[in-house]
Amino acid sequence: ACKELEAHWIDLFFDRYGSHVVRTIVKILQGHTSNLVGTKGPGGGRGGRKGAPNPAKRDHLTRKMKAVLEDILVATTKASDETIEAVGFHLNGGPVIQHLLDCFPLFREDIIAEKLIARLLFWGGPEEEADTYFQSLLTDRRGSHLVEKLLAVAPDTTFSKIYTRGFRGKLSSLALHPSANFPVQRLLENLRDKAQVQLCFDELKDHMSELFQGHRLGVIWRLTEACAKYETRQRDCMRELRKALSPGDTSSNSALVNSLLGPSGNTNSYRRFDIMGTAIAQTVLRKFDAKLASSMARGIASQETSFLLELACDSSGSHVMDAALASPGASVKSKQQIIDAFKGKFVDLGVDKYGSFCAQRCYATADLTRKKWIAQELLDSRAKLSATQCGLILLSRCRVDHYASKQVEWEQELTQQQRKLEMFDDFFDGSKKKAGKKTKTKSLQEEENERKAATLGGKDTEDAFGKLATGAFDKNDGDSKISSVKGKRALESRALEIEDIFREDVLEKKKKPKKEKGSKLGKGKKRKSEKDNHKGPSKKSKGKPKKKKKT
Repeated sequence: ACKELEAHWIDLFFDRYGSHVVRTIVKILQGHTSNLVGTKGPGGGRGGRKGAPNPAKRDHLTRKMKAVLEDILVATTKASDETIEAVGFHLNGGPVIQHLLDCFPLFREDIIAEKLIARLLFWGGPEEEADTYFQSLLTDRRGSHLVEKLLAVAPDTTFSKIYTRGFRGKLSSLALHPSANFPVQRLLENLRDKAQVQLCFDELKDHMSELFQGHRLGVIWRLTEACAKYETRQRDCMRELRKALSPGDTSSNSALVNSLLGPSGNTNSYRRFDIMGTAIAQTVLRKFDAKLASSMARGIASQETSFLLELACDSSGSHVMDAALASPGASVKSKQQIIDAFKGKFVDLGVDKYGSFCAQRCYATADLTRKKWIAQELLDSRAKLSATQCGLILLSRCRVDHYASKQVEWEQELTQQQRKLEMFDDFFDGSKKKAGKKTKTKSLQEEENERKAATLGGKDTEDAFGKLATGAFDKNDGDSKISSVKGKRALESRALEIEDIFREDVLEKKKKPKKEKGSKLGKGKKRKSEKDNHKGPSKKSKGKPKKKKKT
């Protein structure tokens, strides 16, 4: 079938029905075979749900498969300039090109991707015309999807070139555009090193308030994700968020949370908070530095009970509550303050399908005293909770039945678990402190390298990226590797010590008490020690003695 279509690939790209044939062929070559055709539903007939995706996705190409894809790619690169220009904006041709770009990892050769991307963006012709065409792709509703795919699959050198020629110096205006802001989000998601993150942050930091006012929170979320991923500019990011959201009081954590998580005006009963605002809060709580995460957690804990209850029962806000209670950077005081705010409201949380998850997290995070009154509160309303599925799950997770029948054992088990967790925390905190002293010099050197790479940006951005990637500024690579290895060994030794402690506890429990001398024994049986004491001299082996040989 593919041989018969060799001369018609480009024509099929633009056809309403033929484009689906080409996309199906490309999908089959990638290994997606089980979810192309709908299966029969439970009641029979057509239109049933599609099969599950094939878990064994193809990681290589056979010779014939590679030949088919190469034929399609060659036909694409040899097409005329008018055809290439039109396919990016076409309703049917654009998705076909995007499916072809997904095949690049299967070739395992960057040069194939570089050639096709250079042809699609007209990099072989005049630079001004190519840049104008790229800007038209960015601002087009359909062309922006093609740019997103290019940024996702481009090799490192090609990615840097796309950023330099198409995005640098224009990020703020593109981020506010209704179509171009999506490629900007994809760009921030696929940044390759710290230097690129710093350059993008420096370009967008003065436009945070405009992005919030223009409802471009997706761009801000991707920027915070990039800062968290590469552990750079996190403090600056929090400062700019405070300026944009609470310019009157930049030191108030409560005002920051109110502006970021404030109700979005949606009337849906299950979604009352902005999704992107909650995503930014989760990134800060889960991935930012401990001090910055602690400030966000304090802002949440200082809210009124009604606000927290509404947040916990929201489809997206419940994830924020979970992140605040599970955040390693949040202080114990903030977590306890949140749990205390829900006192008397755990039944309301338990009957809600989103609030029940928050109630489970509160119980898992609470100390023994708070767990006790949480269990008692759930026990008092067990009948109401048992009427809903989420309430039944909450009763099971909090072990309310065990608390009602055997309260003493319930308390002893929780006390023992808490002691073990504290022991683990003590051991691992000590090892982290020792490892942290050795890696401190490396982090300072990295910050200096980042500053140098950022200052070298200028017009020649690729040189700055290349110098940072090759480690031209880094002088302590060997020391960092040694410190990381020693840190791992310290953790392993701590884990072995803990394992020995628990093993000794188990052996002591298994030991039986020794019987006293006056204890009764079965008839005809003697203690082992008595048998040994009454044993006579050892008997010689029976039989005739061997005769001595005559010499």
